[in-house]
Amino acid sequence: FDLREWHSIEAMHKNLQTICRFPSHYGRNFDALWDCLCNDLSFGADGRGVFVFQNFISFEKDFPRETETLLELLAQAHRVLLFSGIRLLICIQCSDENYRKDGLGSVSTVWPYREEIQ
Repeated sequence: FDLREWHSIEAMHKNLQTICRFPSHYGRNFDALWDCLCNDLSFGADGRGVFVFQNFISFEKDFPRETETLLELLAQAHRVLLFSGIRLLICIQCSDENYRKDGLGSVSTVWPYREEIQ
């Protein structure tokens, strides 16, 4: 995906629908994206899929909240699909060598302080 073509959220959904071959009833919103990521993606016989997002910062600059939502959905879909034996890899290309996305897809855990390691 070349994110320079995503000049709006509608353009993002349209491009995702076309490239991922989502069904015609795809609702072009994040709830519909979640449903299609988990139920309507086609993978090869090896059960592998790759999403490559080029020029990522150009889209994130204009749509930071939606970009965060998109990446979180992809990270969650990655975990859900693993239970079905499907491996989904998400690659982000950006020109900033110091770019960081802390907390993306992270799951926090809390140590039960009453337990001791024996």
